[in-house]
Amino acid sequence: DTLVRALELAGATTEVLAFSTTSWSGGTSRRDWQQAGSPENPGRLADLLHVVHKPAEATWRQSRMSLGAMVRTDHYREGVDGEALLWAEQRLLSRHERRRLLIVISDGLPMEASTASANGGHMLIEHLERVSNRIELTGAVELGALTLQHDIDSLYRRSDLVDLDGTPTLASYDCIARLFA
Repeated sequence: DTLVRALELAGATTEVLAFSTTSWSGGTSRRDWQQAGSPENPGRLADLLHVVHKPAEATWRQSRMSLGAMVRTDHYREGVDGEALLWAEQRLLSRHERRRLLIVISDGLPMEASTASANGGHMLIEHLERVSNRIELTGAVELGALTLQHDIDSLYRRSDLVDLDGTPTLASYDCIARLFA
């Protein structure tokens, strides 16, 4: 909420997206895979949840209720971060702004139990690494990550560990300047 308001006051267009799975243990995707005889290397086995908390066209004031809903954790389940990046990148590329910054706020490494158990534990991390490297190499979108608990420098060229305890102030957002200066 405060980050979006600060960026809007600075004249930036913002969009706030959330990405998770629709259920624990894969959902329909996993059931379909099991009914097909559980073939090897199935790829992602989770149904995805895309949430737009604040579309780019809306102001901070218009989106406050939806931004406030982000603190509810009951709709966040597992993380498929590479696919989240792909979705956010496509949304950014459809925008007309000259400079496009994609700021990932992450609590750590991607993890989705169904996919990991059927494909090996590193598939989602490797996918995230490939996607983030491609985004950084193409340069159409500038990518940076703010991590809340774990250092994920190996996955993002630009990343910063941030402490969100307490009340954020304008000084709390100098991490954005450090990422994209």
